[in-house]
Amino acid sequence: MKKENKTFLGLCLTFAIIIAVAFEIYNFPSSTFERLEDFVMSIEDFIISKIQNPSDDEYLPATTTTVLEFSSEEEFEEYLRKENEKHQEYVKTSMEESAEIISRASELPYQQLITTSYPEEDLAPHIFLGYLSYISVPISELDKRHPIECIRLVDENSAYTIHKTNENGLLYTFYYKYDEEYPNWHYSHSISMKKNLKLTNFKTIILGSSWKKVNRIDPIVNAHREADDGVSVHLLQDGVLVVEYFRFLRKLQIVKRMDFYPDFIAHAPRKGVETYDCRILPQDFIQ
Repeated sequence: MKKENKTFLGLCLTFAIIIAVAFEIYNFPSSTFERLEDFVMSIEDFIISKIQNPSDDEYLPATTTTVLEFSSEEEFEEYLRKENEKHQEYVKTSMEESAEIISRASELPYQQLITTSYPEEDLAPHIFLGYLSYISVPISELDKRHPIECIRLVDENSAYTIHKTNENGLLYTFYYKYDEEYPNWHYSHSISMKKNLKLTNFKTIILGSSWKKVNRIDPIVNAHREADDGVSVHLLQDGVLVVEYFRFLRKLQIVKRMDFYPDFIAHAPRKGVETYDCRILPQDFIQ
């Protein structure tokens, strides 16, 4: 990165820190956050274009394009037929694997079932995605990446798994069953927990509080800091707390909104009726 770009980035970060301090001291209304965010988002692309050098390989996407050519319509139809057969075989195998995973469901304490833990950064690319994720992945694929040792069957159409992290946390990943023709279990959302907390533990958090202040109370925020959804989701003893942040340079910075769901059914910010069931068994809260 060029020296002038580093200087420019430093000035931008200093500006962000001044904003964070000001909002920490003065309890500004949420509408102020919205106006400020609109302003910052309007210049964010400009800032990033200045600090990223297009000539650097690290900023160039690795893309490959394959062009399929067919000599006749019959050859094209034969190609489609074979691809459909491959897909049908994949679906069948995935359904069988998923059924086997669901059959492992147990109510034994997770401490007796889980023998392996993973670094957070190892889980992050696959299932540590936050509750606003929309990636439809069969449970069998996730089991191949991180073998499932603890699974709970909530009802005939929903289940969740538990993984341990090396950072003394638990990751709860929720799944749903859908499609009557090809009934399979797919990823829905995930939520993590490191401390057994209640809403009262967050009483000092106000609009404008730094993400670091929230992270000191519940140290799961850092893992969400570069997530696209701009929130951290906190599984508590008495409900689910969703903290939405003002972002700067694509990272969480200061709190702009907080919503608490005592029924453990969280709603996605600005996503209308979309809800996320984060209910777990009492014995599955981190000990």
